[in-house]
Amino acid sequence: MSDRKAMLKELQEISFTADDLREIYTFMGDLDGLAIRYASASPDQEKLQAEVTEILEKECAAAKAADVQTWNRYSDEFHLVFYRLAESAERLRSGISIFSNQYCRETVIQTRIDEEHLAIFQAYKDGDIEKAVQMMKTHLNDSLNYALRFLPKTF
Repeated sequence: MSDRKAMLKELQEISFTADDLREIYTFMGDLDGLAIRYASASPDQEKLQAEVTEILEKECAAAKAADVQTWNRYSDEFHLVFYRLAESAERLRSGISIFSNQYCRETVIQTRIDEEHLAIFQAYKDGDIEKAVQMMKTHLNDSLNYALRFLPKTF
């Protein structure tokens, strides 16, 4: 079993509160923003941008085809591609996949996330790294709100 699959299995057995999710998504927004900053310093921008473009094309096509499993993979990959310059951070990012795999089953949410990913990448390609970082944080805050809907209600 891969490290990522083992981590996902482990995380699935942990219970989360709304405050836990808020902290996790805020933290991941900060980390994803840092990953974008690191990626922007990479000398191989053409390769990175080609990879992200391919990921986004496949992500959007999967959403249109209502292929949830493929969409999940490419939505996660959109975030993870920026972490390639900081490999240890990739494992942290994979933990958030547990919740996104729940809320991403809704086509409306997939479409909105696709639009956010496309806009983040456009800002990145335009060289407006700070805008991409802020958009990533907003995107993850939106994702947090989706994830909070899937927490078990406690009385």
